[in-house]
Amino acid sequence: MSNYVPMLIDTGANITILSKQIFDDWNPSCKPEIEPVKMNMLTATGEKSPFHGKVKLNIQIGRCSYEHEFLLAEIKDNGILGMDFLTKNKCDLMLGKGYMMLYKERIPCFSNYGDTQNTCCRVSLNNNVIIPPESEMMVSGKTIDGIPMNLSGIVEPDKNFIEKTGILIAKAAVNLNNGLIPMRLINVSEKPYKLYENTVIANFEVIDKIEIPSRNVRTSKTQKVLESVDQLPELLKNLYDESSKELSNEQQVKLRDLLIKHNNVFSKTSQDIGNTSIVEHTIDTGDAKPIKLRPYRIPLSKKLDAEEEIRKMAEIGIIEPSSSAWCAPIVMVTKKDGSIRFCCDFRKNYT
Repeated sequence: MSNYVPMLIDTGANITILSKQIFDDWNPSCKPEIEPVKMNMLTATGEKSPFHGKVKLNIQIGRCSYEHEFLLAEIKDNGILGMDFLTKNKCDLMLGKGYMMLYKERIPCFSNYGDTQNTCCRVSLNNNVIIPPESEMMVSGKTIDGIPMNLSGIVEPDKNFIEKTGILIAKAAVNLNNGLIPMRLINVSEKPYKLYENTVIANFEVIDKIEIPSRNVRTSKTQKVLESVDQLPELLKNLYDESSKELSNEQQVKLRDLLIKHNNVFSKTSQDIGNTSIVEHTIDTGDAKPIKLRPYRIPLSKKLDAEEEIRKMAEIGIIEPSSSAWCAPIVMVTKKDGSIRFCCDFRKNYT
């Protein structure tokens, strides 16, 4: 279960903080254990307030996930992203443009101050809708995050929404009408899809001027394909590029739709490769004599890397503790690019 928590970006805060009240309201099954700390928070007025502990949380900002340490405190905001997170992840704040850059991804930011006009905001559904299979539908979206009601701008699909649902959204230049936006949604699957009111589906960005091209200008099929590729999740774009070289425009569109529809079967990181218990693999060794080799001596410079790899693989379920008559030593191999690969020496087992 995930929790949506708007957070304040504060370059004056050295550490990242989560509201104790927000943390307490979460489902106990998704809350990590609180570690005690002996620290006090110094407020802007000079007052001291004790922290209630610290927790390690996995948070998602945009397309990427991050593990970070949060201190728990009694604060008015839901949470505060401090300089420890911003510097660690090389975050660039574009204050005048209303967004920040995080690992080359543009993340919209929203101001809560009445004297500052937001230049971008999120768009959610105005009511529940059911999109029929292989169909497109006009729906009404509404702006959130306190943007003025009557502006012109561009509406673009939220990439997280597309990756989760497979529903496509047309990019469009629109005029806000009392905060409402007409939007075109497309269901390319063979089943109806229900979307609920207040689901965040897109982002709206204010623009100064909308230039309308001549009526004689036509969009080619190739251009339509290129525009549709923008809705592909980032990790699938290279796969699409390599696979579509010999395809026609129509075939490229079908391939893109297929990849978007089934994007959740592709691993995004080394941490989500998944596993199954439907089939259990066994190796019949017969009456062969077990081969048990002593561990190789690992250089001190690579020992920490080996321990870290073992910890990671155990955490995501690739390996588990075992007591066996069979044993092969590990080898830390340095690749040409200088990176280190964790390997097992099974050569004795093959002879």
